[in-house]
Amino acid sequence: MTERFEAIKNKLEMLDDAACKLNQTITDNGANSYFLGPVRNTLGSVKMKVLRWVLKASTPSKASMLLDAAESELCQAEIRLHYAERMIATYGTDIQVIATS
Repeated sequence: MTERFEAIKNKLEMLDDAACKLNQTITDNGANSYFLGPVRNTLGSVKMKVLRWVLKASTPSKASMLLDAAESELCQAEIRLHYAERMIATYGTDIQVIATS
């Protein structure tokens, strides 16, 4: 479990670094919120909740379940980051997003 935990922490750090770079790249606040808001929420949730719960898990199976959840969440964040990178590569750093709630 320790290796898996470390791998998740490393991926979290890598995705956090990528999100920070994109945060500095996207000039429009609305686009920044649209593309990176969910990513930041996911990364924060994994960092502040899931990984802490893993360390406090009462059984190895609960820890494994939480690690599965962390891996799933990080996979979704990575997909969203790649999408943002593609959109910036296609439309430029001053991309604007029209989103309705």
